Amino acid sequence: MTQTAINYAKAIFELGFEKQALDKSREIFECAPELMEALVNPSIKISSKRAVIDKLFPESVRNFIKLLCDNGSVALFFEICDAYEAIADEAAGELVAELVYTTAPSDAQLDGIKKKLLKDYGKTSIKLTLTEDKDLLGGFIIKVGDEEIDHSVRGHLKGLSQKLIRR
Repeated sequence: MTQTAINYAKAIFELGFEKQALDKSREIFECAPELMEALVNPSIKISSKRAVIDKLFPESVRNFIKLLCDNGSVALFFEICDAYEAIADEAAGELVAELVYTTAPSDAQLDGIKKKLLKDYGKTSIKLTLTEDKDLLGGFIIKVGDEEIDHSVRGHLKGLSQKLIRR
């Protein structure tokens, strides 16, 4: 996620945007990919874009989507929604993390990782996303917010390379 998307997400979370309205807007964009293309297209007049937004989107998010159009940031909408969800989960006391792996962990390993993360971060529940990445060569990476715990072969090789360069 880009910092810009995170900043927008923080702002709309603090303003009390309803998740349902964002979900409905996301659904509209997913059902009509050409809509996103039109709102991103700089050759289409802002007034035309605003008219379309007024007709299609829930009233509670219209001004936000118009602001994204004005700032040329509509393409970040999905990223903003993802960041908003992470912020909302965090506010509800749920830890949001991602496990990037080369070989899928067993159920026992997954339970162990979840327990360790919950203990380390002092949370009671976790939403763990699993992502496969064969480029890691082995091992895994855990991402929690801005923090990254790298236990991958690729990460160890990179660290070793950096140590050798410093000498």
